[in-house]
Amino acid sequence: MEGEPICSLCQEGVIQDTDRDEMTLVEGVPVRKRDMDRADLWVHEVCLNHASKKRNELARSTVERVLRDKMVCSDCGKPFASVGCLLPACRSIYHYPCASKTGRWVPNTGFYCPRHLHYIKKHRKKVVHWPKEVSGRVKYVLKNDWSAISPKIIDLIAQNSSRWEQYALDWDTSITSHPIQIRAIERGHWAWSEELFKVGQVFNGHDKQFEVFASRDFVEDEIIGEYVGVVRLVSEDVISKYTATVFMPPDLPLELAGLELVIDAQHDGNETRFINSVTASSPPFIKQNASMRTLWTGDQLRILLVATRNIPSGHPVVVDYNEFAETYFEEPDIKET
Repeated sequence: MEGEPICSLCQEGVIQDTDRDEMTLVEGVPVRKRDMDRADLWVHEVCLNHASKKRNELARSTVERVLRDKMVCSDCGKPFASVGCLLPACRSIYHYPCASKTGRWVPNTGFYCPRHLHYIKKHRKKVVHWPKEVSGRVKYVLKNDWSAISPKIIDLIAQNSSRWEQYALDWDTSITSHPIQIRAIERGHWAWSEELFKVGQVFNGHDKQFEVFASRDFVEDEIIGEYVGVVRLVSEDVISKYTATVFMPPDLPLELAGLELVIDAQHDGNETRFINSVTASSPPFIKQNASMRTLWTGDQLRILLVATRNIPSGHPVVVDYNEFAETYFEEPDIKET
């Protein structure tokens, strides 16, 4: 039908009963006559969400870049392809529907083209029990270390334990109770950080980065594991990239009011310290599937990781470190002006 909007990325219109039946107008994009012959740019939301983006790139900038570069799809041979393979060295690029037809999307990971499907198995085999690169700097522990907190504060927390959410069963922190594992990631992975890469080379003597994945199926609301480390007071003098904030209820007695506690896994921790977080620059198809919750269980205040949706075996565990408080991973808001 004449006048029907056409997706600027896949060059098709609304297709009913598919994931491409949602169209959105990308506002503020300067349209060049040589690119398009209409004043407005429309895209399927799913095409835009799965397009390969540069770090912190805005939606309109992604569409403008695709229109400018006119990359030819490796499947259909038509221009304006926008989905790249996860393998950094691969030059293949596709429209979203062509990618879905020929390759494979790995949930919370990305797209592998048909020539590199075997990397999915290779990726899953990069399992490590405790990375040797950190074994000399980070002690593997199963329980929190409360020695930095005064006995008086610990007793007051115990006396007011009913104010926190309760978990009836004791949480066994043995390794067999942690059905999650660690595997290495490479440049091109959505969670890869160039900043951490440089820091690792200079200060840690290695440039490895990791992610945590489920080694069995989890269902929504199931406990995945416990975030452990050194429990300490928040201090501006201590800089750590591995802290989780302990939730403090607003109705605590005066002695505990204003108390700020964190669990710091920088030097003591377990598998959960390697869990990656969604950020403002994460691809839209990367979804948070776990949350950190402060619970009273086993006669102690703990931070447990709880599945917020079903997580199939082999899939990455992803949290949002900014869900409850600003952390090291907080990024400035990006506004489309």
